Amino acid sequence: MRRAVRAITALVATAFIAAGCAGARRASAPASPLPSADSIQSEIIHTISKRLTAGLPDSGRLKAARERGVLRVAVVFSPDNALCHFDPDIGAPRGFIPELAAEIALMLEIKPNVELLNQGERPGPEIDIVFLPEGDSGCESNNLIPYYYTPELGWKHICVMDDGESLKEAVARILSHMNSTGIFAQLHMAHVEN
Repeated sequence: MRRAVRAITALVATAFIAAGCAGARRASAPASPLPSADSIQSEIIHTISKRLTAGLPDSGRLKAARERGVLRVAVVFSPDNALCHFDPDIGAPRGFIPELAAEIALMLEIKPNVELLNQGERPGPEIDIVFLPEGDSGCESNNLIPYYYTPELGWKHICVMDDGESLKEAVARILSHMNSTGIFAQLHMAHVEN
């Protein structure tokens, strides 16, 4: 009986030693490199973009913007606009609206190109979306997306310059996603509340 116990103990000890050695060999084998933060972020954005635009026809301005890799955005500018201002140091618009446009473009997996329009100036045919001031009716009502409200001034709208529905629906879904995930609130706190 003692021999059997010793034999079993020796076998178990040998198994543990062998397992430990085998584990040591596995640990010393070269591991595959970890993905970079940029590649992880790109994969996450790609997944979100596919989910947000699922079922939308790849047509009209949505298709054109994706093919060119740029979402062309216009902002009707006024000097007292707290949501957007021109930064002479960088020679470009800054603030809540340009950042919102950048997030929308990011979710479409393209880049934004934001230009400022003077009040009364109308966007050219190359523009994809326009951030309108309160009360501006320079857009067909079926192409308007409300995005920002103040009790004093009412709703601000984005006008989607598209005859089809793909880009309008994509922008509406992205805005909804930004509201539900807190991205919209973070942009607001960073650019409006300070």
